[in-house]
Amino acid sequence: MAYTIKIGNDIHSADIDAYYPLLGFGLYNAKDWKKIRERSTFIVQVLDKDKTVGWGRCMDDGTFCMIYDIAVHPKYQKQGIGRTIIEEIKKYVARNDFSSVSLFYNPHNPGVKEFYQKCGFYELPNAMRLKK
Repeated sequence: MAYTIKIGNDIHSADIDAYYPLLGFGLYNAKDWKKIRERSTFIVQVLDKDKTVGWGRCMDDGTFCMIYDIAVHPKYQKQGIGRTIIEEIKKYVARNDFSSVSLFYNPHNPGVKEFYQKCGFYELPNAMRLKK
């Protein structure tokens, strides 16, 4: 099946909102999506006709880059869409020559660690998050 790859901040957030609960992600509200689109420096969206079936994004400061929200609709998983998203992000990374590129993953999501390892990532021994 042929998919369309779209680069840019004009994402179909309603499609993503619909399948995020199926993936175990927290839900963003409309205000959050507006901020996400405005502040992300690179967004990849994969479409099946006009429906968003996968997406991922980066935020960077010119030196360090963080990858967020790599997500593929459950019905479209295991078709190479996640890898396509990562490959588009890797092209962006190569064009910008970042000193560091990182991501966080959910260790309770089966197979996600291995997926990222197959895409060229390696695990770091430490990370911390600020308490709210």
